[in-house]
Amino acid sequence: MKNENGFGSVYKLKNKKRNQWTACVTLGWVQIYNNSGTPVRAKQKRIRLGYYPTRKDAQLALAKWHEGHLQNATQATKTPFLASSVVQLKNYTPTLKQLWNSRKTSLEKGIALTTQKAHASFFKLLVPLHDKRIDEIGYRELQALFDSYSDKYKENTISSIKGFLSLLFGEAVKLGYITSSPTQYVKIRSSIQKKKKKIFDTELIKRIFIEDTKISSITIVLLYTGLRINELLKLTPANCHFEEDYIITGSKTKAGKDRVVPVHPAIKDKLIELVPHLKGKGFSPDNIRIAMSKEYGYTPHECRHTFITMCHQYGIDTYTEHKIVGHATNDVSEMVYTHIQIETMYREICKIPYPKDLK
Repeated sequence: MKNENGFGSVYKLKNKKRNQWTACVTLGWVQIYNNSGTPVRAKQKRIRLGYYPTRKDAQLALAKWHEGHLQNATQATKTPFLASSVVQLKNYTPTLKQLWNSRKTSLEKGIALTTQKAHASFFKLLVPLHDKRIDEIGYRELQALFDSYSDKYKENTISSIKGFLSLLFGEAVKLGYITSSPTQYVKIRSSIQKKKKKIFDTELIKRIFIEDTKISSITIVLLYTGLRINELLKLTPANCHFEEDYIITGSKTKAGKDRVVPVHPAIKDKLIELVPHLKGKGFSPDNIRIAMSKEYGYTPHECRHTFITMCHQYGIDTYTEHKIVGHATNDVSEMVYTHIQIETMYREICKIPYPKDLK
């Protein structure tokens, strides 16, 4: 089993009869220069934690070292290791980059790919902190960095970056590198105004409904289901129960996952035709956002906002509306759907008129 990047190495030594397994950790890199002062290569600065009878013991030593419980280790050199060659490690603290590389796999285990991609983007924005020791990064430096984001990113984006950084500092606290996280004191500011959500014009909805293009079909389905774009793209024939007039989809929140969404009769045929092609070429969130903006001047999320507005306008029960769009309710059995509930949801969704009859 391969260790996480930056976590360390465990391997078996040749020509050694006892304690054949060893564990090593890289503390950093040393730049090697030639006689003219030009850098030619980098050399790892490594330490050996010791010798062990089994791989499991060596792996355990690595884990203990990262948790701060192993205070001594044998100094690694090109010469044979000596038992008396000992270096104190109690003051070792990783840089932000080393911490992320060593903890990335465990922190991202089981989370969505989109969240992993967001983490990668956030980490790139933290370049000024990459090579700083985690215990040397203070509140003032963090506040200055986040202040520099104020005219570049929206408040929710900056808040997400802070959340990611808090995750890393939380790991540092847990592993004993620091006692508290400075991110708790950082204030979020943004000079970029939040974009006001638009509602689709009724006449535009009527026009979209009679068009026969890929983007028109996607748009009208989103307008009449309230689905997020990634929820639509996740649909498979197995999740579509068209004979009973509902689909099963969802994402993002506990209330939003694996939820039943009734299929309005106005879009049933379009959705039946669309579903088999959702995994095909050109069906990606970015491609759809670009095409919808170019064709109609709106975003997929504004389809969802328009659907919620139509629910209010045509008197759909608030509880049913929350169930359809995946907002939390006070119902302790909110993830359990009976046949009667599905029929009720279908009757409610039919309160929204066909596009030609919208007011």
